[in-house]
Amino acid sequence: MCILAARRLHGSSVVVCDLIPERLEPARRLGADETVNIALQDLTREAREHWSGSAPEFVIDAVGSAETKLLSLELVELGGTVVSVGLHEDLIPLNSYFLTLGQKSVAGSYSGSFNDFRQAA
Repeated sequence: MCILAARRLHGSSVVVCDLIPERLEPARRLGADETVNIALQDLTREAREHWSGSAPEFVIDAVGSAETKLLSLELVELGGTVVSVGLHEDLIPLNSYFLTLGQKSVAGSYSGSFNDFRQAA
């Protein structure tokens, strides 16, 4: 759903990463411009290459693990925004200077009912 929202609502270029290769082909079919198997590829390098040396303005963390939350903050450009929709883990260690000095924003978004997903689709 995040791919479709980014493409339709914002016309964004979308790079999707996953550890599970079987999820990458459906992401391409849903409109991802590029997919990255992070078990085999370096996401930061691939993203910077995709955006010609720049970092993404927005990053959506659909997993919500401590690792992906921290990676999202590292990956997003200075002044960029991370949107967290995944709920895998609750608490993470956060370098608040990195967040503040990078002028990065973090927003949460949650849609909890099956009807919400049906409407979004």
